[in-house]
Amino acid sequence: QIIMTVLSWIIRLLPIGIFAIIFDFSLRLSISDEFSQDFLTQLLQFSVLVTGLTLFHGFVILPLVEKATRCLRLK
Repeated sequence: QIIMTVLSWIIRLLPIGIFAIIFDFSLRLSISDEFSQDFLTQLLQFSVLVTGLTLFHGFVILPLVEKATRCLRLK
C-alpha cells in the first residue's frame, strides 16, 4: 500500500519535473547560439548513430540469430 501511494505521488509530480527540465533546457538553448549549434550537431549525430545501429541490429544481427536457432532446432 505504501509503495502504491509513493508511486501515485511520483506519477502526479512527474509532469512538473519534465516541464522544468524542458524549460531549463530551452532557456540554455536560446541564450547561446554557439551552444545551440553544437548541441543540434551532437543531437543529429546521435540520431544517425541510433538509427544506423537499430537498422544493423534488425537486418544483420536478428537474421543471424534466427538462422542459428533454426539450425539448432532442426538437429
